[in-house]
Amino acid sequence: MIICGLLAGGAAASQPPEISNVKAEQRRLQEVVDIYFDVIDPDSRIVHVTFLGSSDNGVSWNIPIVSVEGDTGIITTGRKKHVLWRVGKDWPNQYSTAFRVKVQARDRICPPTGDEGMAYIPEGTYMVNGKEVRLREFCIDKWEYPNIRGAYPEVFVTYDEAVDSCRALGKILCSEAQWEAACAGLRRSVYPYGRDYSVTKCNTMGDSINLIGDDITCISQYAVYDLSGNVFEWVADWYEEDAFAEKKNDEEKKRVASIRYRSMRGGNYHLGEVYSSCSHRQWELPGNANGNTGFRCCFNFDAYFKRR
Repeated sequence: MIICGLLAGGAAASQPPEISNVKAEQRRLQEVVDIYFDVIDPDSRIVHVTFLGSSDNGVSWNIPIVSVEGDTGIITTGRKKHVLWRVGKDWPNQYSTAFRVKVQARDRICPPTGDEGMAYIPEGTYMVNGKEVRLREFCIDKWEYPNIRGAYPEVFVTYDEAVDSCRALGKILCSEAQWEAACAGLRRSVYPYGRDYSVTKCNTMGDSINLIGDDITCISQYAVYDLSGNVFEWVADWYEEDAFAEKKNDEEKKRVASIRYRSMRGGNYHLGEVYSSCSHRQWELPGNANGNTGFRCCFNFDAYFKRR
């Protein structure tokens, strides 16, 4: 097989990624092709890259390029990216002088998860625990675990069980900063849906836990659901003393500080207005499990790249 033409492509967007300097070389006497390219993006350091092949000079992109290793899928932007394509698996025993390779990139994509999917949260400065915090972009499950419409949120889970469940899916338990950023957004909303409390938008004054997908009006700026009410959600942080402004007296501060609690967010189905705000923090012993507490998972791009 001879690679004699190369193309770059970007997904339609306001500021799509740009692919350039595409080059492909077949290794001598091997069914292996090295593909090189540069990718930049004006508004994101993370892109999602795929590849297409054409055996008719690009009239149709009829050859799947899926047996690839290296800078494929979710990658960081940069120059001299490299992919090794095992062409013998995708297009065995073929030869063409009219073959073309296209490199495509799109930005702001979350990994496929086999459930209701994840929402993308852009890099930015968010208000977290009353302080401005700069966060890298990340993804968060659209609903509480198991993130499947028609199922109930999983409750009666300890902190460690929540961590393990997310890890088994290649995700992480959301940090407090990630959770509050997904809830309040860059708009710094008091509740996921806006500044003013609503009894009807979320399940905060109900009789029981609702099914995932029941409360479609309980939605944040980034299309994340049920961040207010339904069930409390474990987050990855310890409940630290510097955020105890809510506590009523010094004795209570000392009592909580003497025990290692984990933080929870979001309120539940019956506690109402105060507990269901984006900024409200609750605490629980990490080994405790009850019928009012679940969790949701996040995807941390930095951790993903360290594992690769």
